[in-house]
Amino acid sequence: MSDSGSGAEDPIDVLCHEFEQAWLRGERPQIESVLGRLTAFERPEALSQLLLIELECLQKTQAVPDVDAYVARFPHDATLVRLVLRAFEGDASEIEAASVISERIGSEIGRYKLLEQIGVGGMGVVYMAEQLRPVRRRVALKIIKPGMDSKHVIARFEVERQALAMMEHPNIARVLDAGCTDSGRPYFVMELVRGIPITEYCDLNKLKSQERLQLFVMVCQAVQHAHTKGIIHRDIKPTNVLVTLHDGVPVPKVIDFGVAKATGQQLTERTLFTSFGQMVGTPLYMSPEQAELSGLDVDTRSDIYSLGVLLYELLTGTTPFDRQRLQAAALDEMRRIIREEEPEKPSTRVSTMGPASVVASSDRSTDPTKLRQQLRGELDWIVMKALEKDRNRRYLTASDVAAEVTRYLNGDPIDAGPPSTAYRLRKIVGRYKSQVAVTCGFFALVLGFAVVASVLYVSADRARHSAIATKTDLIAERDRAQKERNRAEHEKARADRQAETLSRRVYDLNIINAQTAADRENVAESLALLDSCEPAHRRWEWYRLNHKLRHHIVTQYPSPPQPFAGVVASPDAARFALFGDDGIVRVLGSDGRELLVDSSDIPYVRGISFSPQGDLLCISRWNRQPQQKSDFDDSLQSNLRVFELETQQLLWQLNDSSALIGAVQFSPDGTSLGLWRGGHQPFHGRVELRGARTGDEIWAVPDERWPFELAFSPDGKRLYLNCLSQFSYLHPSTLACWNVDNQTELWAANRNVTTEMEISGDGQWLLTGGPNHSVQIWNAASGLQVDNLSNSGQATNAAGIEYGIAGELAISRDGQRFLSRCNQCITVWDWATRRPLRTILQPKTKNTHHMSFSANNQQLILADSRYGSGVVMRDIDPIGAELQLTGGDGIKAARFSPDGSELLSLSRDGTARTWDTTTGQVTWIAHLAAAESGVVEYSPAGDFIATAGSDGVKLWQSRTKQLAAHWPDATDIKCLAFDSAGHNLAAGGRCLRVWQVVTGHQLVAREVEEVILDLAFISATNRLAIIDDAGNVDMFAIDRQDTERWRTESRSIPEKNVDLPSECLAYDPNSQQLAIGILERIELRDLHGNLRQTLHNNNVAVLCLEFSSDGSRLFAGDAAGNLSVWNVESGVKLLNVPTAHRQVTSISVSPDQKTLSTAGLDRFVTIWETARPVAALAEQRRLVQVATEIVANKWAESSNLDELRAQLKADETIADQVLPIALAIANTRAAEFRVQASSD
Repeated sequence: MSDSGSGAEDPIDVLCHEFEQAWLRGERPQIESVLGRLTAFERPEALSQLLLIELECLQKTQAVPDVDAYVARFPHDATLVRLVLRAFEGDASEIEAASVISERIGSEIGRYKLLEQIGVGGMGVVYMAEQLRPVRRRVALKIIKPGMDSKHVIARFEVERQALAMMEHPNIARVLDAGCTDSGRPYFVMELVRGIPITEYCDLNKLKSQERLQLFVMVCQAVQHAHTKGIIHRDIKPTNVLVTLHDGVPVPKVIDFGVAKATGQQLTERTLFTSFGQMVGTPLYMSPEQAELSGLDVDTRSDIYSLGVLLYELLTGTTPFDRQRLQAAALDEMRRIIREEEPEKPSTRVSTMGPASVVASSDRSTDPTKLRQQLRGELDWIVMKALEKDRNRRYLTASDVAAEVTRYLNGDPIDAGPPSTAYRLRKIVGRYKSQVAVTCGFFALVLGFAVVASVLYVSADRARHSAIATKTDLIAERDRAQKERNRAEHEKARADRQAETLSRRVYDLNIINAQTAADRENVAESLALLDSCEPAHRRWEWYRLNHKLRHHIVTQYPSPPQPFAGVVASPDAARFALFGDDGIVRVLGSDGRELLVDSSDIPYVRGISFSPQGDLLCISRWNRQPQQKSDFDDSLQSNLRVFELETQQLLWQLNDSSALIGAVQFSPDGTSLGLWRGGHQPFHGRVELRGARTGDEIWAVPDERWPFELAFSPDGKRLYLNCLSQFSYLHPSTLACWNVDNQTELWAANRNVTTEMEISGDGQWLLTGGPNHSVQIWNAASGLQVDNLSNSGQATNAAGIEYGIAGELAISRDGQRFLSRCNQCITVWDWATRRPLRTILQPKTKNTHHMSFSANNQQLILADSRYGSGVVMRDIDPIGAELQLTGGDGIKAARFSPDGSELLSLSRDGTARTWDTTTGQVTWIAHLAAAESGVVEYSPAGDFIATAGSDGVKLWQSRTKQLAAHWPDATDIKCLAFDSAGHNLAAGGRCLRVWQVVTGHQLVAREVEEVILDLAFISATNRLAIIDDAGNVDMFAIDRQDTERWRTESRSIPEKNVDLPSECLAYDPNSQQLAIGILERIELRDLHGNLRQTLHNNNVAVLCLEFSSDGSRLFAGDAAGNLSVWNVESGVKLLNVPTAHRQVTSISVSPDQKTLSTAGLDRFVTIWETARPVAALAEQRRLVQVATEIVANKWAESSNLDELRAQLKADETIADQVLPIALAIANTRAAEFRVQASSD
């Protein structure tokens, strides 16, 4: 209450107190003079209180009030004057003599010591007092004022005490004690509230609308508490809702229950003045029924109206009715305005406030335009429903108002809405009865004229019928002609359908052939086939192939005239020497021009080397390849030739039947040629150095090893030998290093296997390949092995190969990266960190014989010899081809958000991650489900996320990631599905459960014999399609709780050859059909179970299925890690895309159908794109990649997140564009670490 310690006194109470004191001093003040100091708005309440005080004082002097005289004094308020006088006469006999209050500051009342007077009300004085026992604390103590101890005033005082005593709520000032003073005056002790009115607090602190609504909800909860206690406040206004601070948190307190009314019980045994029709409350906040002054009693809905006015003022800064207008209006006009006029909506009021709207919006930390936008719609509806004139149309309870505002704050649908047209019409008719009557009469007159016009029209129409009859023959002839035209159009439509079918078949063949050509990397042929495809038929598979060919493979060099067995590139990648099994060597330029053709009767090419400048070419040949030691005999022959490419001149050659010339290599300056020359006995020969252009011997040193590869250091001072120890590359070998100047061996090192070697650009390091796709790094000066890099895990993920030898190596010219190849896997390594950056998967049909970097170090040059597709140059960083998002352990499922901006994945350990689908950066990470989880699903609207794990099924709010519902009994769940409207959620596993999403009510709880592996809602039929691990397909009716089992074809694979469930299904609402995957077979069936067609996946089990949004394509993931695309209409497999997953267990299609995601129980999700990103996006992805590598390098060196962030900020080598991304990734890595630790 306002006089309980708030420090803000009611001006009416102050004037009434002064008026009463003047009477007690023996003066005879005039009510008119006091009313002149108040506004017309405050006049009714003040007049009734002043009249009561004057009548009580006159009664003490035995004077008899004259009703007519009072009416003459106040002619504009005659009704109110008569009500007050009539009510006073009813209680006059009970008025007791006034006494002067004896309590003063410092005196004690019971166990309370008065400290200071802090407020004066209409009937009492409020002091700040200190409780002396049993505890010491500050309280507010209210005592009836001197001269105000009449029975009805005591009754009102008792009303307030009892009302407060009945309530116990944190947002209502509490009554702590009550009693009487020594002089017999009642008092009660309340909680001391130090606060200011809620509107003043909000404006002073410039609270936003959301923050004001949160305070308002607490006010509603306090009023609801009063209502549950049977108390109606009847005077809710800002000065009666004070805001105080508890530990810095604003807490509203509802005060001043002095005019409260009981609904279910009596607050006092005395009769209050309001029972005679007094208009109780403040007009600006008064409900229409309070202003009625009729026999209709007020109830709790009167407080709902006042709450609406308070909410209106909190949102707009003004009341629904203009304050000045009500102040200037007489009592009856003021009552009419409250009862009849409809206030403007808050958003409309803000737009008409003029300059005041700027102040109001500034107090709400916004501008007028944004404030109108915030209020328009739902907030308008909430406020206007609370302000309904008809109390039956308002909210029923204050808690309903609080719940409605809470729903708005949470972004949930609200119950309120704009008034219906019928309701508006009834209101208009009720208000403008005479005008409506005139309008109806006018429309009746118009209707009469319409009837007359219709009669005349019918008469004229009958006259026209005779003329129409004469045209019957012509119409019949026209109909016959129309039938002929229809027949012709039907034939044309049938021909068009046949042409369309043929066009679709041609499209299917073109896509299949284009993929075949692309697998051979025959870019020109594949692009020609794609360009010939009809644009209307193009879908994801076309855009994927087109994107891969046009952006992933950058350059295709002209194909050689026939298949070749090997290739060697010049250092600048401008020339290629290709050789076949017939011994013919062709040198081609990058433009396809043939620079040299050399043939020999000695067919086996043993070694080829370009000079560093690319002007010379050395070729060594043997007449056959020895396979074992006994093959070395006198029949073995060899030769060596050196050509100048510019002139195609043979500079010199060696033809020696007594010696075998093996490995050859030019020195870095191009002036000399190193070669190995052996005898007919294996492992007996010598290393020679000869002039590059003359062939003159410079020196020769015997060596009993068999060097199959030679390499010079960049400065030409050292020569490295890669030597075989036996005839197999799987046997140990030897590396050796010689001093070129004095021909002494500097060091030698033994190896377990025999592979190629590469020298770093600075000459400090030597690289060799090893088992399990490993790479060894050697110190080139000392011959000591300094590192062993393993990439067996990525090799397995990428190609499905558990073991393999990194048989081929290449180092970039800038020394920043190097390549290693194992079978079909090419790994790109970062030299600085010596970590694998990515794995490039080559098709399994490839037989790569060459691998090197391009001159700019950005492309990879590959040569495929088996099918003669030639030499191609492809991106090493294929931005836009496919994006791998790494994170989590065993990602089984990933789903696009409904807007496609994010991708959500759930790992088997229950960790959820969201990635930005454009940049690939992790945006959020949390532990959502228990271990062994891997099921996740978005609701169709994207407002909920469902997860399943060993701790049950959980429903999360997607925006806040807060838990919305939890069903712990639904364990061992294998699949989840929402219906198309998002109202119901189904879960399947060892049980079948269906819940309502909003209420959490369980619709279905059914145990099953076989484990359910997949399910889908059938649109608009209230049915579920279910498949279990026995291959049974059931159609379950949710309302009838019965099941119809379909008969499927017998399994074509006797036993499962995968360790994952191979039963799955997908539903297409367009064609109303189901795709059912059972092992390697996909059945397409209608909703009655009729088989339409069967698709076979080449004896590879299908693990997941997904339809495109138009239903024309079916995407399937299988146990071999392939993503396949099927034409649903023709049943043709259009595209087969090998992925980097061991198995594809999840497919998700983006809403725009341009992007797919795949997951496969490994540590990453792959996003398959069909459009190359713009330069800005490509650069952003590159920055994310760089930042990720930096954080990975510094992570191991830091003990905590703060230290890592400090290191990143202190590193001056990190670019300004990379630093904020690195800091964000560091935060994500730390969150991931915390999530893993908590899950452990």
